Amino acid sequence: VRDALLARGKEICSIGRSEGATLRIVEEEERDWGGYKVQLRDRDRVWSLEWSLPGQANHDNILLTVLVARHLGLTWEQIQEGINRLHPVSMRMEMLTDNPEVTIINDAYNADRASVLNALTMLVGGEFQMGHILILSDLEHLGNGQERIQTEILEEAISLLGSRNVYLVGPVYHLLAEKYEGVHAFPTVEDL
Repeated sequence: VRDALLARGKEICSIGRSEGATLRIVEEEERDWGGYKVQLRDRDRVWSLEWSLPGQANHDNILLTVLVARHLGLTWEQIQEGINRLHPVSMRMEMLTDNPEVTIINDAYNADRASVLNALTMLVGGEFQMGHILILSDLEHLGNGQERIQTEILEEAISLLGSRNVYLVGPVYHLLAEKYEGVHAFPTVEDL
């Protein structure tokens, strides 16, 4: 694809750690549940950007947006101002921490395999309280691939948290749970 685009005279922009990247990540620091601070090399100068949205998905989306913004001619100051106006979407990696002993990650906006695995990574990588409990519900909107994808998510959850820390809700997960010892499964939310 790259060669075909170059042959047509198309400019290719990239962001990453490699020397050839249009914007090269020089350094980055993940903040304690407060997002990232990233230094990017743009030609001969290094620029620093910060944001408070947590998670790898936000990280990647913001960096790609920065690449496009630079390509369109926005200044670094304009880009940082835009990043500062970003706010978390309700129910998308939403951190609920009203109780100092409990942190809830609510990622119920529109779950798919990637978003659930992103939330799992955030859960096990975070500096939370001692116990981790994961509640997964059926992903009914997945159609024919629902059982396969839910199995993949369930196996990843068990490998990261252990079966006793995984709670499943919904008819598909309820049936899948029979194959996994120690998993808690409920056919409906009311039963949970």
